[in-house]
Amino acid sequence: MIAVIVAVVVAAFFLPGWLRRSTRTTGERAGRAEARSRTGSVLEELGSTIVLHAPEREARDLVDGVVRQHPRMFTPLDDGGIGIRFVDHDDAVARLASTGDDTVLQVVRSRELMGAPKGTEFWGELRSRTSAAAARRGIAVTAGPRVTLVRHDGTPAVWVASKPEAERS
Repeated sequence: MIAVIVAVVVAAFFLPGWLRRSTRTTGERAGRAEARSRTGSVLEELGSTIVLHAPEREARDLVDGVVRQHPRMFTPLDDGGIGIRFVDHDDAVARLASTGDDTVLQVVRSRELMGAPKGTEFWGELRSRTSAAAARRGIAVTAGPRVTLVRHDGTPAVWVASKPEAERS
């Protein structure tokens, strides 16, 4: 009888810690699996670009106007990039790239936070708001070449754009 009581007391002492560790480990594993499953769709969204059928100077003026109108989502960066907010003002960064007569708007970098690259929601907003502003100015907009983002380890990890698919040989 005493052995049973001692066993219950010992189990009561060790069981809560073991349960916490087990639950935390299971939760972390499930969180990582969920983040991995979302990463593909997030990269698909971040890899989409738009082509503004206008010279870079005109496209820059248009995009800068959109960015200034929505300071809680976007931040003009000193190097000419556009910061896309998740938590910080530059969790993702978009840039304009001239292709001669046209200008491509694309994501060039995204921080990985909570297991996945960030910026998809506001990136979609930037593309749609830029497209709407371009239509008001009579500038044609089309879907651009896909960009592949490649993960670079660090704290936090960063996803960086490689060449758009249209430029690869």
